[in-house]
Amino acid sequence: MGRDNTDVPSQPQQEFLTGEQDSGDLTRELQRLNALNRLSRLALADTDMDPIEREATRLVRDFLGADRTAVFELLADGQTLLLQNGDGWPDSELGHAAVRATEGSLGIAAVAGGRTLGVEDFNRNSTYDWPHLFREMGMVACIVSPIPLADGVYGLLSAHFAQPHAFAAAEASFLDACAAILGQARNHLNADLELANQKERFDLAMRGSNDGLWDWDLVEDEVFLSPRWKTMLGYKNEEMGQAPDEWLDRIHLEDRTLFREALDAHLMGQTPLFVSEHRMRHHDGNYRWMLARGIAVSDDNDRPTRIAGSLTDITERKLVENRLLKDAFHDALTGLPNRALFVDRLEQAIARSKRHEDNIFAVLYLDFDRFKVVNDSLGHSYGDQMLIEIAHRLKESTRDLDTIARLGGDEFAVLLEELDGPHYGEHVAQRINDALCVPFKLAGREIVSSASIGIAMSSTGYERPGEVVRDADIAMYQAKTRGRGRHVVFEKGMHVRAVTQLELESDLRVALERQEFSLAFQPVISLATGRIVKFEALLRWIHPERGFISPADFVPIAEDTGLIVPIGRQVLDVACHQMKIWRDQFPDLDLTISVNVSPKQFNDDSLLGDVSEILHRSGLEGRFLNLEITEGVMMENPLEVTDRLLQIKSLGVRLHVDDFGTGYSSLGHLHRFPIDVLKVDQSFVMTMSDSDENMEIVRTIVALARNLKLQTVAEGVETAEHLALLAQFGVDFGQGYYFSRPTFAPEATELLEKNPHWSVE
Repeated sequence: MGRDNTDVPSQPQQEFLTGEQDSGDLTRELQRLNALNRLSRLALADTDMDPIEREATRLVRDFLGADRTAVFELLADGQTLLLQNGDGWPDSELGHAAVRATEGSLGIAAVAGGRTLGVEDFNRNSTYDWPHLFREMGMVACIVSPIPLADGVYGLLSAHFAQPHAFAAAEASFLDACAAILGQARNHLNADLELANQKERFDLAMRGSNDGLWDWDLVEDEVFLSPRWKTMLGYKNEEMGQAPDEWLDRIHLEDRTLFREALDAHLMGQTPLFVSEHRMRHHDGNYRWMLARGIAVSDDNDRPTRIAGSLTDITERKLVENRLLKDAFHDALTGLPNRALFVDRLEQAIARSKRHEDNIFAVLYLDFDRFKVVNDSLGHSYGDQMLIEIAHRLKESTRDLDTIARLGGDEFAVLLEELDGPHYGEHVAQRINDALCVPFKLAGREIVSSASIGIAMSSTGYERPGEVVRDADIAMYQAKTRGRGRHVVFEKGMHVRAVTQLELESDLRVALERQEFSLAFQPVISLATGRIVKFEALLRWIHPERGFISPADFVPIAEDTGLIVPIGRQVLDVACHQMKIWRDQFPDLDLTISVNVSPKQFNDDSLLGDVSEILHRSGLEGRFLNLEITEGVMMENPLEVTDRLLQIKSLGVRLHVDDFGTGYSSLGHLHRFPIDVLKVDQSFVMTMSDSDENMEIVRTIVALARNLKLQTVAEGVETAEHLALLAQFGVDFGQGYYFSRPTFAPEATELLEKNPHWSVE
């Protein structure tokens, strides 16, 4: 309220209750209570503030005996008080007259303090400004009370006097009570208006929206479903009630848990919005995808009382998304998940296992042992057919909740979840290989396959999918080293070995360039004469820092990386040159040299040319060279293998089948191969004395060789008993520690100079 420039003598000023106190007159108190009661009833009954404010100002004027009473609205600038209603004012002033409030204003002080204040005589007051409006109208005394709102202050309820007036406590109390009633009335009116606006907006949105709307009363457990909500599911408005089950029972069984989890998470305050994509059963029996979104409302105790939102039909969007997802996350040939989808599901499995320790999962990494042979020999179309059939058999060997993925080429992975125990992964791996044992029928042929399977278990405590796949891959390579159709569970030590293998691979390349490899020679004895008749050349590597490295450690790496081809070429070259030296030095011994040929080296197109060139350069005749290949190599593609063997035989080279009886059963094809010698694997020979079964295997192999007019070499001869049994069976040659360990060329030369004789009797 503005400051009057009239100089007013300063004197003590009482802001409240500055005059006569309440007399306690019972009649007057009853009048006050009746007046307040009438005003309260009017405030509750009326929806217009004008009559309520008029009645309030009339009652205040009557009760206080004021000359004028007023309702002032405090405008948005916080400094202007606009006369909105009053009693005793000219009508022309209402809605127009205003008071400019300043810091010294009585009204601003009342608003700021939130209390009733009065001035009994502005002529004697030095505390508050005398507003110009009141001075003009001769009002020298004033009392004001703030009108409170839920979110602030509306303005003031005031009483004005033409004569000085000392305000009693009852007068101040009555004014304050009337102001409070006006505030409550305006709060209710504002709430009603907002509610009406919201309802109008809601009705318009509900009619104009393509979405269905819903409002769930959590206290009464009733849900309002808009007509559009019901129409989207093929129902008329009257065909569905307000029970929540009208919604919940139509949700697809597979989606109900996720729906409930999303709803509970929002009601517990864990998410800002409730969002759920789920399938719902249409009236026609089909399911449609729906997107439900909503937000909850809570009471003063933070307990959710209702949740409301919308329902959108997203079926068409889902169909498009699913097509895009299938293309992006599935293998086009087999229809299986691809690497990206597999990694995503594995990531989810890792997260679940962290939340629930008993949620065990395993990853199986598969590499198929004979796929490359099929692909190369029969063609890619048949290779594709085999991959499709492999995918089918993997599905039959696993559960619906498991994830089978094609990672590329012939590499597949399986994610097993919710395992019953730590050995379940091994059981599945065995089931898979059992399924693969059934021959594949391709191009009129029956192809038998198997898989090397590495298994990584969640108990290792993985953080990222790449770690799980890496370890399963490492275990798979371990399985490959143990033979076909094997499975291995990853152990932490394998990772160390894998790193070592990577280092070995690098060192192998250096060793090849620096020619760090050497050959040891183990003599082969004729059991007919007891004399040395040949040597087997065995690869050795003396690492400059690590010392002797076992061939079992580096040969598989060389095979996997293809380094075995140039290494094998070096071995063949050194062996042929050494044998040429020995034959020249000991012409009467009629010696030959045996060299192992790895599967990759045998299948390399350069083999025939390498053998021919090395024989020519060394001056060694082909008939003094024995090439040893494994039974498994011969059985990968019998027709092509036979052609290649015949080409090698054309050079005069003799052919040995190494480790016979330990791999594929080649009995049905053996007579077709142009081979000269069968080598009995040491695993049978060394256990003959302990196992009648192994003794019978050796006897059978010797008999088979004799019938096919083939010679036999027995490996692993370590005792005189072994030697006697082998001689009794009719084995032609023996090799093992009983005769001599492998030795380097100088020691082997010394042995030849002695020309030892072993008694075979």
